[in-house]
Amino acid sequence: LLLKQLERCRKDNQLEPAMVLYEEIIGDEDANPPAPHVFNILISVAVSNQRQDVAMKYFEELKALHSQPAESVYATLIRGAVSGAEADADSGLELLKECVESGISIRFRTVQPLLKYHLDTGELDKAHDLLQSILKIDP
Repeated sequence: LLLKQLERCRKDNQLEPAMVLYEEIIGDEDANPPAPHVFNILISVAVSNQRQDVAMKYFEELKALHSQPAESVYATLIRGAVSGAEADADSGLELLKECVESGISIRFRTVQPLLKYHLDTGELDKAHDLLQSILKIDP
């Protein structure tokens, strides 16, 4: 039931209710730790609400409870890092490096937000360097 409510929060893009539901999930001493899917939802909603700080908090909790986040989680976090008024390409690049170093196969959706950010801000040399690095990883 809580998972359905959490999915509803994602659909309606409601971060605060999602955070409350998460607290209910972890507050149940008899329950198993939250599944990675729960964190995926929380991270997605946090990024959609331009709350990268909250997204990163859930990302760290996900890593602590489960061995390896999915590529889609990294893609969401990278998108969040380079959007909004607080855009930070360096943190997006660090997330991309972490993703690659952990052995996850990256997809275009993982890299596209960083490339777009560099192109939109006129940092063509950085976009070129990033593209060259990607081609070395996965030609």
